[in-house]
Amino acid sequence: MNRVTTAHTARRHSVAFVASVAWLIYAIVVSYISVFFGENGLLYYIKIVPMLLILFYQLYYLLRDVNVSKSGLNLTTVYFIFIILHYLLLRSGLERAVNLIAMLTCLLVFKKYPFKKREINKLYYLFVLVVFLKILNGATLENLADTTKFNPNECAIHLMLLFCISLVAFAYAKKLRYLIVTAICFALQFYFTSRGALGGCALFFVGFVLFRAWKRAWKVKTAFVIILLLSVLGILVAYIYSTVLFEAIGKGNVTIFGKDLFTGRQKIWQLTFDTIKDNLWFGVGSRVNEATVLEESNRIYRDSHNMALAVLVSFGLLHFILFYLLFSYLISTGGSYKKGKRKYVPSAPVIFMCVITLMNYFEMLFFYKWTMPMVIVAYGIIGSCRLLRKQKSSLPCRTYKRVYVG
Repeated sequence: MNRVTTAHTARRHSVAFVASVAWLIYAIVVSYISVFFGENGLLYYIKIVPMLLILFYQLYYLLRDVNVSKSGLNLTTVYFIFIILHYLLLRSGLERAVNLIAMLTCLLVFKKYPFKKREINKLYYLFVLVVFLKILNGATLENLADTTKFNPNECAIHLMLLFCISLVAFAYAKKLRYLIVTAICFALQFYFTSRGALGGCALFFVGFVLFRAWKRAWKVKTAFVIILLLSVLGILVAYIYSTVLFEAIGKGNVTIFGKDLFTGRQKIWQLTFDTIKDNLWFGVGSRVNEATVLEESNRIYRDSHNMALAVLVSFGLLHFILFYLLFSYLISTGGSYKKGKRKYVPSAPVIFMCVITLMNYFEMLFFYKWTMPMVIVAYGIIGSCRLLRKQKSSLPCRTYKRVYVG
């Protein structure tokens, strides 16, 4: 056993665990700060500085003891250099750029410094605590106007993430407490009435059971193609919803969960497509639909409510391609192992990220500070829940090499 392996083994907690704890604390703290103090110049730095500190922590350990020329970090390096130069060109969209870099580096940390078995339960209960603190101050449709409470959609999405983690943990550990939490999270979806989050719960449950995700694995190439296609299709869905369906159905004719099918996103998406036409290659940073925002004095038009569309309008086509290629690669190779001549990846975290991608058709989960950390940590926990299995796993054990090879 060499020096690096010994140091990593002796470390009390894995880098992935420390980073995940930091992200969970950040997510709940920034949520409460935002709801009680609103938006102002000082709050911007309070939000961005801790995120940068966690990002630097992750980057330090990723670059530590790495031979860049032989590390397999080529696409990652190109992307990071590109996004830095891109920001210097636009001088806008810093928070969005940091969010994407932080998320991708966290995925890389999970690969290089995987969780230890004893850390999974600690992280799970911390996740439960964060979700509880979120819903404790959550609004419903009855008191939606109360600005001192969290939007019900935020609470429902947090519960959806905990639902997915608990379901996977129960499948591996077969312990009743995980099943109870799963049931509670699903029941509370009807209290906060979020169509997207409830649909996410249903999709993950069906996919997890249908593919027997606690026993089966997917080919790495298959997972890569599925994640990439689902991500890109988000653009097509936004176009069909805002143009084809809106013209065919019209507002006020279809109601789901007491809400109209068309809640205003169609107007935002139409404006966003117009902005993309004039800024296809490099985007506009965070100045999305700026003319309409100033004209109507409403910041809501900056939120594209579609992740793929938001990346495209914010950073342009080149960035869009680079980001989703790298994102799909990291998800499809996270926890991968070789069997014969083919490489496989556990299916549970892939199915989870497929569901998140589908939810991103109507949300920007990777750009929201209260969800990006939660989503990535949830992905990391789900990918490591197989460690909770008491009996020997049916999947081949991975042997982690000393040097990260990407």
